[in-house]
Order: sequence, then C-alpha cells, then structure tokens
Amino acid sequence: MKSYHEDMKAKVSEKGQVTIPKKVREGLGIKPGDTLDFREESGRLVAVKEIPAGDWWNLRGSVRRPDGTPFASTEEYMAWVRPHRFGSAEERSPGLEEGSPREEGPAHP
Repeated sequence: MKSYHEDMKAKVSEKGQVTIPKKVREGLGIKPGDTLDFREESGRLVAVKEIPAGDWWNLRGSVRRPDGTPFASTEEYMAWVRPHRFGSAEERSPGLEEGSPREEGPAHP
C-alpha cells in the first residue's frame, strides 16, 4: 500500500465534490473518466478504482498462493479458496459430507 503525505487534504464543496490530490491520482493511475466505487469501512471513506470490464484479463496470474507461487488454473484457485473462505463442506452445510449429493434447487440460467 502506498503512503502519501498526511497533509494531503481536500475540502468538500457545496455540491459534495472533492478534488483528489494530483500525487494520489498519479500514484494510483486515476485518469479523467475513471469510475471510483465509494464505501464506508470502520468510519473511513474508501474509494476503489473500478476496473473496466475488458481489463480483468490483464489481472490473470496476479492471484497467488500465500507462498507467492501462482495458481495453475482457475479450478486450482477455486479448490484452494473455497475451504479457506467459506470453511469446509461440513461447516457450510452441516450433515453433508464433501462430494455428497445436495438437494435440487432452482435451475440457474
């Protein structure tokens, strides 16, 4: 995470607008026309630069294991992340074991 000078402040205008300091815009690659997603986290305003739909392809290979090695495929990544993010199958659905059939739900398009 980049650190910026603490005195980089911006005033909120009557219209609720702020100017992002040039040093921050340049450091984060924010250009005119970019979209920022705003949210509140623990009493702080967080702005995240939205990645245009076609640019996700440039991110391939950027997700890595904790030891820094890349995943060989999306399937390998999903097999690793599911138990870490959602817990085991037993934790997600008590009474169901890994690989056991699940009740039929609504069909997804």
